[in-house]
Amino acid sequence: MSATGKKILVVEDEASQRHLLTSVLTGAGYTVLCAGNAEEAHRHLRDAPEMSLVVLDLGLPGVTGLALARELKANVPHVPFFVLSGHDDPHIVKEAIASGALTYLVKPVDVRQLLPAVRAALARYDDLDSLRQPGVDVPDGHEEHRMLGIAIGLTMADRHVGPDEALALIRTLAIEAQVSVPQMARKILESRSSIDN
Repeated sequence: MSATGKKILVVEDEASQRHLLTSVLTGAGYTVLCAGNAEEAHRHLRDAPEMSLVVLDLGLPGVTGLALARELKANVPHVPFFVLSGHDDPHIVKEAIASGALTYLVKPVDVRQLLPAVRAALARYDDLDSLRQPGVDVPDGHEEHRMLGIAIGLTMADRHVGPDEALALIRTLAIEAQVSVPQMARKILESRSSIDN
């Protein structure tokens, strides 16, 4: 997927992380806007509604990243996003999925995983968007894609692999368990939730 014409909003309160994310994304050809808090993010989304993707830190000061994620889902559902967090807490993962996140990366972000995750999120969103044509009913597809994206992000963090390797691992687990890939993604997320309960 070409970065040409793709505009990404990075919402990260830590200046060093924001700079790192911006450098990597700009170097890959994306146009990048930055926000250090929810108020700045709102301003960018209002002024640049053609945003291709939002990379959202959950640990924002003031309005939390999860609250901002819910606002994105409600107010600008055409703008996909994925989340960053310093923790892989199962409750946070579950909330991120419910908020509409396409994927989930644990900080500090491995720059080798960032671009593949961005490309995968954009491609996944484009796939979903193509299914939103008039007369096409996709009742559970969006949720399955989100859950798979989150499971891929968690597997990337746990195994220190890229998205292709993470997806291959999930596929292997699905074959071994004789379930579909979306069912395995759900199992991965449920097992993370049950660990914390």
